[in-house]
Amino acid sequence: MYESRQLKTALKVSIFFLLVTAILHSLSFIGKPEAKNDQEKQLIELTSNYQMDLGGGIQRTYFEIFTALSSCLTLICLFGGFLLWYFLKNAIEIRLLKGILQIYLIVFGTMFIIMACFTFWPPIICSACIFASLIWSRLAAS
Repeated sequence: MYESRQLKTALKVSIFFLLVTAILHSLSFIGKPEAKNDQEKQLIELTSNYQMDLGGGIQRTYFEIFTALSSCLTLICLFGGFLLWYFLKNAIEIRLLKGILQIYLIVFGTMFIIMACFTFWPPIICSACIFASLIWSRLAAS
């Protein structure tokens, strides 16, 4: 195990935010979007039913493509959280952990920037918490 209590705590907080983000984001797959006006009704109708010809005999709706891409956020957060948990439980060499945390910072830092530019408050807050906790983890590993 790692001797630094701060490192263990920081890693646990990072794991927590990664897994909570995955769970919260997966809840978005449960409900169906509801239109509040005629424009939204038309938009939902088109994204749900209009199938684009993507070549090679593949036809998908925008909603299907969006769902596939959206599921990747849940999967990357699950992967990141479980991998950090595995590293914490097996106390990998600190030099290796520092390098892995650097990679996490690049990936999840980029994710935060993208969320901040193109989404709304819940994913922005979740990705900011992940990024901040990973910065703390990397600093505690020094």
